[in-house]
Amino acid sequence: MKRERGFDRRGIKIFAAVGLLAIAGWVRAAFEENARGARGIAMGDAYGAVADTADGLFWNPAALVRVPMKQVLGTHADLFTGIENVDVMTDGLNYAHPTLRHGVWAASWNSLNAKNIYGEDTITLGYARDVGVEVPFLKGSEIALGANLKYMRTRYTNDSSTINDPVFAGGQKNDAVTGDVGALVRAGAVTTGLSFLNVTEPDFGFKESDRVPLETRLSGAYAGRLWFLDNMTLALDLVFTREDTRLCAGWENIFFGDQGAVRLGVNPDEFSTGLGWRYVAARPALDLGLDYAYVLPLDMADNQSVTHRFSLNVRFGR
Repeated sequence: MKRERGFDRRGIKIFAAVGLLAIAGWVRAAFEENARGARGIAMGDAYGAVADTADGLFWNPAALVRVPMKQVLGTHADLFTGIENVDVMTDGLNYAHPTLRHGVWAASWNSLNAKNIYGEDTITLGYARDVGVEVPFLKGSEIALGANLKYMRTRYTNDSSTINDPVFAGGQKNDAVTGDVGALVRAGAVTTGLSFLNVTEPDFGFKESDRVPLETRLSGAYAGRLWFLDNMTLALDLVFTREDTRLCAGWENIFFGDQGAVRLGVNPDEFSTGLGWRYVAARPALDLGLDYAYVLPLDMADNQSVTHRFSLNVRFGR
């Protein structure tokens, strides 16, 4: 599913013949949309240097070192609601397991479905750890490295119009294995990160090439007091592919004694906002969080298309 800019930006439909999802004049590349958590999406996708949750491996695998406890995080999103005859959703389940001496391990399953016509599945295994050195000119800084191994699959369901289509003569699904690598530097209130995602650019095309592009993400975040806000985060992510460069910006403020959060974000494709709620129980050691993101695609505003995304995370243990 290649990104095209020349189509009518007000149109949207699902092509059952080829199982492709066309979204209002630009068509997302395969695996560009996945079940990333609501917190990062509410912050405009500027989450590479902010993530301390099990889904952080989608932005930068090295971010897993910031997960403080064992965590299960589930996400569901209804994409582009408000547009007639469009039924697209993503679901994901992530688990992160910090250890005392051997870094942080993680596993993730993600699925995208378009009316049982087209689907994408990703299984990810991630690992990250602090390397025990600091940046020479930043006393007290910490450097972490991380990597993901990903199995990715696309699947199509033939109907009467495609059952004999030569495009699908080779089968109704494609799969591939690829990986991500990343680094994170923490120095006081400032965190920076660099990640390379989909490093082998796997090809999911049938008759023609349809590669998942290599994505380079440079991230930065400040978390602390600013003006009258005691617990605020500002984040910027600069994302490069061969065809595109995107600047993502996000803001979050924590209030009510770390129990509530409000978020805003923007990037060239969409505006987002969201809320978060957190409950911490001392005995047993349990941390529950619920996050919501509301996403408005900027080039589809006339169609009143929005995305609603929900995440539930459970942290436990020590």
